[in-house]
Amino acid sequence: SPDESARRLLQAAGAARLAGMTDRAREAIVHARERTSDPLLRADALALLFQIDAWSAPVATARSILAEAERTAALDPARATRMLAEAATALIRSASMSQGVEMAERALAQARARGQSDDAV
Repeated sequence: SPDESARRLLQAAGAARLAGMTDRAREAIVHARERTSDPLLRADALALLFQIDAWSAPVATARSILAEAERTAALDPARATRMLAEAATALIRSASMSQGVEMAERALAQARARGQSDDAV
């Protein structure tokens, strides 16, 4: 199935990222996102891309993460919160403090809305 193919591509992309083969990882992520219509798989693909780009282009990728987290929130609020928290961390680490704080505040608000402690973020 297309979704299973996308899952396998994401696994391959994760392995390629860990091996330092970021171009191959990005290529696999693009193919995975093209093959699936599953919004959660698409969110996972973008989250993996963000992990790759967190050091090189966090501000550009954070915009995509924010949009994807908003789409994902209705389907999997915890996943959306994690995406925002990871984006916040990368932005703060890259000296994009105001954007990082904004993402962190969104993540915290989502966690609190679900009754989770602040430690969840």
